[in-house]
Amino acid sequence: MKITPQLSIDGTIEAAQLYTQAFDLTFGLTVKHDDGTYAHLSLMHGDAEILSMTEKSNLEGAAHLMGTNAEYQARDIKPFDLPVTIGVYGLTKEAVQKAYDILKQDAVSFDPEGQKSLPWLELDFHIVDKFGVSWEVGT
Repeated sequence: MKITPQLSIDGTIEAAQLYTQAFDLTFGLTVKHDDGTYAHLSLMHGDAEILSMTEKSNLEGAAHLMGTNAEYQARDIKPFDLPVTIGVYGLTKEAVQKAYDILKQDAVSFDPEGQKSLPWLELDFHIVDKFGVSWEVGT
């Protein structure tokens, strides 16, 4: 069995750049819409697909699913308010810092104290990025 989170968001081009930088990922299978956004993009770590994404505004017949980042920003969203949080663990302290610095740019919500130590993780942070994706990242 393989489970891969799929992000249905607007801004897949920018999100792909952000996540590849934050987590040192590469592109796998890539299918684009005519406008250049991603109908499907696999983000890889080595040979493993870590995430896939699709451009939300190009989903046919799914008007009831449409939304904008402004809708997220208008709500008081905190980490774990959303039904799914993507956890990325086992990183070095440097990699956690890098991911934090990249993902916090224009984030909807993040820990005001930044990265912290937890009883089960040496270094950890929670963040809802500008695309409305909830992350927990740690060592």
